[in-house]
Amino acid sequence: TVTGTAGIVPDRPLDMRVDGRLDLAVLGLFLPNGAADGTGDLALSLRGTTSAPVAEGTLTLTNGEIQLTDPRIGLSGVNGALLFKPGRIEVQWWCP
Repeated sequence: TVTGTAGIVPDRPLDMRVDGRLDLAVLGLFLPNGAADGTGDLALSLRGTTSAPVAEGTLTLTNGEIQLTDPRIGLSGVNGALLFKPGRIEVQWWCP
């Protein structure tokens, strides 16, 4: 579910909330040398402006899979949570 408002042009106010189940394959967009699979529960708020968004929230991973080609790494059965804070993402807990 996505709620809130977002301007279309740069420097417009951004006030949105994203909640729901996420297909982790989407994370592949951020892994240039890899792919992801599984599901996650997302609770994320986006504030600031469209040119300088600030994200805060969590992504809880359940039975996920991450494959990297360089370096060659594969993880399966991954359970954990990512904590989104302004300017960074922290691994809250991770249990491969």
